[in-house]
Amino acid sequence: MRAFLTGAERIEIIGRASVAYGFMLLLFLFDIIAAPYPLTLLFGVPFTLIALYYWCIYRPSLIPPWLAFSAGLCLDLLSGFPLGLNALLYMLVRMFLVNQGRFLTGQGFMVTWIGFVSLNIALHLTQWAVMSALSLQILSPDGLWAPVLLGSLFFPVISASLHLTHKIL
Repeated sequence: MRAFLTGAERIEIIGRASVAYGFMLLLFLFDIIAAPYPLTLLFGVPFTLIALYYWCIYRPSLIPPWLAFSAGLCLDLLSGFPLGLNALLYMLVRMFLVNQGRFLTGQGFMVTWIGFVSLNIALHLTQWAVMSALSLQILSPDGLWAPVLLGSLFFPVISASLHLTHKIL
């Protein structure tokens, strides 16, 4: 085995990684987009969380800690969450998934899906609890269930798309 990569091999590696990062960027943009009324329901899906979940399990080297933190921080800045909330949550999600990745990698899709649903519920409940604590009142949980339900329903489709991207890598 050679110690160094040729220029063509480096370009190929960068090109393949660019496909994965480009798709993650697209999902992030869907997360922060303000959609017109008929599409508002579609954009309640936690797209970035789905990408973070998938890549932390199947290719954790694609999501270094700084990327999870940056994605969460940008989401905080652009969506109106308290600064650092999603950054902290995404770092905790990444840490948990990297530690549990070996278990989840060997499981079937249903176990992976149930894991995402559980994580999605925990993340959104935490967001709701922090927002309630910061506003010094218990906020209505009405806005809590749409991202949980939609994330659970859209996970198989987005996961299949991410799997196709994973095959390219």
